[in-house]
Amino acid sequence: MKKRLNRYNISKNDFEIALEYLKELNQVKSNSYAFEALWMMGIISYYRPFTCNEKKRNSRAGSKIDLPILTSEELKLHGILGSIRNKIIAHSEIKTNPTSTNSLTGIIWRRRANIWDILQEYKISKDNVIALAQKMLRYSHNESATLAKIA
Repeated sequence: MKKRLNRYNISKNDFEIALEYLKELNQVKSNSYAFEALWMMGIISYYRPFTCNEKKRNSRAGSKIDLPILTSEELKLHGILGSIRNKIIAHSEIKTNPTSTNSLTGIIWRRRANIWDILQEYKISKDNVIALAQKMLRYSHNESATLAKIA
């Protein structure tokens, strides 16, 4: 129980940080590197509680939190955020970062994944991500309170 409690407490911090990054988007231009960086950090911080964090068995915290009951739209958004985190931000797959070489000229062509394009492609709104992060934060608070009574 104590390990789960610790993980939920850590996760509260992650969701709070995600919300701060996402709210800061209002202060920057949408075509700037700052905009892209804030989105990326918001997504990373949001999704961190759902990835394996602890590698050692004797760690004082559980590896990740459970996913609460979500609506179908929330579940879809959560999955998209996970894919963006895993395939675009944390790792570079060829599908999202295409490259090729012109056989005649030897010139290399590449296109970097752009978070703005991805957000538009999946119709992701900042307000929906904020609402989901707020729900996860409330869930983490509730789970922490319940586990604290048991522990």
